[in-house]
Amino acid sequence: MVVDLIIINDENEVFLVKRSKNTEHFPECWSFPGGKIDGDEDKETALRREIKEELNVKISEMKFFKSYDYILEGKIIHANYYVGKINGKIGLNKREISEARWFKISPKLLKLKWAFNQREVMADFLDLKDSSRPRNIKK
Repeated sequence: MVVDLIIINDENEVFLVKRSKNTEHFPECWSFPGGKIDGDEDKETALRREIKEELNVKISEMKFFKSYDYILEGKIIHANYYVGKINGKIGLNKREISEARWFKISPKLLKLKWAFNQREVMADFLDLKDSSRPRNIKK
């Protein structure tokens, strides 16, 4: 089981990391930060640990978004996604991450080279963001 955080800010941006070229799966692909749950950790504890390990920051807010199942090397992986905010100066774990940056939240994000099933996750997140905007109703 894995946990990942869709990190957002007040400028309508999302923070993504590019996986190192040395990572076993999906090298040099963009992803949400996070990772595997260790032992008997609960999901939120694991996510806080992973964000500290990868970005050297703390999670200030988090809310469950959605769960997905995908197949990796013949195994079903259960992934839990949260949406949240972080506190602190970001310091990347260079063993795992080659690059990271804030992106404007827009459908253009779907054109990135994504790791795992995360293009689908971003598409669902964009649908959620779009559905929460006020709409003009034509009479």
